[in-house]
This record gives sequence, structure tokens and C-alpha cells, in this order.
Amino acid sequence: MMRVKGTMVLDYVKAIRANKDRDWSKWLSPEELEQVNEKIFQAAWYPFGFYQNVAFAVFKEIGKSNLDIALQSGRLSLSNLVNVYKNSLLSSNPVESVQQLVKIHQNLVEGGHRLEVVEHGDTHVRCEVSNIGREVDKEKLVPFQHHMCGLIAELVERSGGKNVTTKVEPRQGGYVIFASWG
Repeated sequence: MMRVKGTMVLDYVKAIRANKDRDWSKWLSPEELEQVNEKIFQAAWYPFGFYQNVAFAVFKEIGKSNLDIALQSGRLSLSNLVNVYKNSLLSSNPVESVQQLVKIHQNLVEGGHRLEVVEHGDTHVRCEVSNIGREVDKEKLVPFQHHMCGLIAELVERSGGKNVTTKVEPRQGGYVIFASWG
């Protein structure tokens, strides 16, 4: 069974709590709504389905299904990761920072997909997310892909990359994120 650390869930839960006027029951089960109102611990494990559903609910309700907003939310979520992993995440080299993100990701997601740097150079990196299992809802994967693009773009910029561009390409069992900079 796939699961994620609370660090991955926290921003989405905060967004849901801050928007109590929305009908979250369209996207979340009664059990998930109850869990949203409980304390979320950054170091605790949560079912991947819960993470996927709160992320998708925020994308639909707050982001209005806009993939550009998913990209921007990825940029914003880097701040939470930097607060927790600041000494090990940011470097003055964009490729090293993305490689550190991969290592951190391995500690945040268990029992499922893999994130890895499969190619890099002085001004680019190609990351692959593979081994995405059956329990991942493919419709809910698209905004997550854009979220990851935003997170990587922000990380590259904070590590000194200029004029960063990203793109995502779906592939069998996963997707690839390309990031380049000047």
C-alpha cells in the first residue's frame, strides 16, 4: 500500500480548513473529511489515497481545475519542504538541488512510484516518475504532474537557475519532467 508523510499532506489540509464554506464532500469521503479536521503530523504516514484526494479536491475547488494554478501551487509548496529540509535541499547548483529533492522524496513516499533524475547537464535536468501503480487515479495524476513541474522550477530558480522552463510528458506507467535554464 502506498503512503506519504504528513509533510506532503499538510498544505492541502490547511487549504481545505481555510475554506470551510466550500462543499468538500463532493471530493472527499466522510472519513477523509474527519481526518482533515484532525491534527496532521509531518512525520506520520498517511494513505496515498487520502493525499491524492485532498490534493485533487483543492485543485478542483480552489484551483478551478486550472493547470497553471497547479503549477503555481507546486512553486509554493517548495517553501514547506525548504522549511523542513533547508540544509539538505537547497544548493547553489540546480542539478544537485534536484538530486537532493529525489532523496527527500524517497523518504516522503513509500510503497509506490519512484522519482529519479535520469539525465542532467549544466543547464537541464530530466526527471522520471515511474512505477505508478493501480491505486493512482490517472485523472488525479495530471494536476500532480503540473504541481511537480512547479516545484522543480522553483527549486531550480532558488538554486541559481535563470529563465527556467519546464514541461511534462506522460508515458506508460508514469511521466517525465524536463527542466532547463540559462
